[in-house]
Amino acid sequence: MSQRLKLHLLWGIALAGCLLTVPAALLAGPPAAPGKITLVLAAPWNVHGGPEGIVHALSGQVVTPRSAPLATLAVLDDPAAARDLGAWIVADGRLLARLCGIGV
Repeated sequence: MSQRLKLHLLWGIALAGCLLTVPAALLAGPPAAPGKITLVLAAPWNVHGGPEGIVHALSGQVVTPRSAPLATLAVLDDPAAARDLGAWIVADGRLLARLCGIGV
């Protein structure tokens, strides 16, 4: 095996590890708590209009100045209800909020 192929293989394994670690960390983290910052991931083509639509349907408050197409940080009274409305992942978002510079 050539040196260049080994290097590409190593980079591919490292990238795959990173791509798998982040979702696993989100799923293994603490559950979203009512009244705390929550990370909501959902499809933008969701019936409610994506993660922001789900938050608004639950009368929650988006805490980011701008949301990503697949995710938003919000405060919800009933985070578990977001899953019923089509959210893929509903997780504790306090650590991510701190990393993004949002006061927790």
